[in-house]
Amino acid sequence: MHLQKKGMAKLMGLDYIIQYKKGRENMAVDALSICHEEGSSAAIIVITPDWYQEVVTSYEGDEKIKELLEQLILDPNGRPGYTLTKGVIRYHGRLIIGNCEPLKKKILHSFHEFPLGGHSGIQNTYYKVKQRFYWPQLKKFVTDFVMAFDTCRRCKYETVAYPSLLQPLVIPA
Repeated sequence: MHLQKKGMAKLMGLDYIIQYKKGRENMAVDALSICHEEGSSAAIIVITPDWYQEVVTSYEGDEKIKELLEQLILDPNGRPGYTLTKGVIRYHGRLIIGNCEPLKKKILHSFHEFPLGGHSGIQNTYYKVKQRFYWPQLKKFVTDFVMAFDTCRRCKYETVAYPSLLQPLVIPA
């Protein structure tokens, strides 16, 4: 399960198409590319993350995103850096999340609390989320989310100056 989540996190930022290649053309044969019997029907499995539909529905309550959606539908090249694929808006490859706080918390939860994130602090969690997602005031949202955890607040590194080198003590006679 852990490896599947890790794999999905790596694939979620990519647009890809799975295509069949005949055996002669396929130089890297694996278990998924072998057709076992002639005439057998092969099932194609399409994996869509649970939260994908939540991203689309998060756009409904956000007026700025509705306006952006309209612009992208009318002129896909009108806003440089923005793309619209299957109802999801991306900015330079990062998924744009609408004004839906539960979805934002779910995303932060997966990057901060699960083994993928590992309570890695504000800065690391922010960079991991920033690579794949965008929403206004992302850094503030991550900071507030991480600081809400008692463990993270208590284990935060100290901001006081590091003490200088120890000096040898005078040996009494």
